[in-house]
Amino acid sequence: MAFLQVEDLSLQFGGVVALKDVSFTIRRGSISSIIGPNGAGKTTLINCISRIYRPDRGHIFFKGADLLKLRPDQVAMHGIARTFQNPELFSRMTTLDNLLLGRHGRMKTSLLGAAVFSPQTVGEELRHREQVERVIEFLELQSARDQIVANLPYGTRKLVELGRALAMEPEFLLLDEPSAGMSAEERQDLKLWIEDIRDELGVTILLVEHDMGLVMRISETVFVLNYGEKIAEGPPDMILEHPEVQKAYLGTEDAGAPVNFA
Repeated sequence: MAFLQVEDLSLQFGGVVALKDVSFTIRRGSISSIIGPNGAGKTTLINCISRIYRPDRGHIFFKGADLLKLRPDQVAMHGIARTFQNPELFSRMTTLDNLLLGRHGRMKTSLLGAAVFSPQTVGEELRHREQVERVIEFLELQSARDQIVANLPYGTRKLVELGRALAMEPEFLLLDEPSAGMSAEERQDLKLWIEDIRDELGVTILLVEHDMGLVMRISETVFVLNYGEKIAEGPPDMILEHPEVQKAYLGTEDAGAPVNFA
């Protein structure tokens, strides 16, 4: 059974075809990437997996479960977390509080228990805080721990959003443009963190990314979309040489020329 299986996924917005018969599988423990020119359907695909969008037809199975039968919050509780192109954080709250929000779905305390602050409530809150503190240490966010998110550099805010996703203890992590707005040094750190998230935390990762250098260094499998269709799939070295990929990025006249993904 595939960890994630997407079958013949199609979606239109009015007369615009966003996805057309897209199929692929993700194996557990892998790092995979989705690439393609602007408007290729990359984020739309991520939005379908996380159930922000409902496709017109097709299927998405996660560990055998039909994701299209679930609400977005239920998808999260099945072990899927995500980040966004632009950090979706509570800007007037601290890093710590934003990460604690990532624990919301795992809270078991009843309304009455929370109101009277029962021993069970106290114990549960301590366990959630311990998990968040582990994430802060893992991502080296100690200096940002008690800072208001709005006061943090953009690259750090991206990292806080990654931390909130990890606070959910996901099995599958969807990263939408994780390196956007980061410096070269921050992107190098991001590469190492993504690898550590897979190797140390056991999380399977699928990322949408425009930094082709990062994609080619970190991915085991690359899926290429163009105008909503999957035009190629394979390891990075094969993708570099694929004529359809070269055509999509360089145009018909330059197809066959090397694509600079450094």
